[in-house]
Amino acid sequence: MSKQWQFFLESKETSNLIPVTTRDCHVEIGCYRILAQTYLSHTPIDIRLDYQTQQGEKLRQKYRRVTPIDGWLVITPFLDLTEGNLQLRCQADVLAELS
Repeated sequence: MSKQWQFFLESKETSNLIPVTTRDCHVEIGCYRILAQTYLSHTPIDIRLDYQTQQGEKLRQKYRRVTPIDGWLVITPFLDLTEGNLQLRCQADVLAELS
């Protein structure tokens, strides 16, 4: 994971933030949203989420967000997830960082 980013899964039931420390993350059954924290502010971000259940079902979502001034970014709304693997990719708009 890039040092620019810290990722978290937030459980809807407990509001606990679970740190995601690797690019691939094993997910237990539950309702989660994905949050990120970065030092970048007012920067357009392209996000790709790939999720595969243990039964082989796949979900691929693409999002475009702009980082707020405090650096906390809600990447996804709450999603009902079963056990599976989650992969995240975030990329800042390099040209926007230069302006």
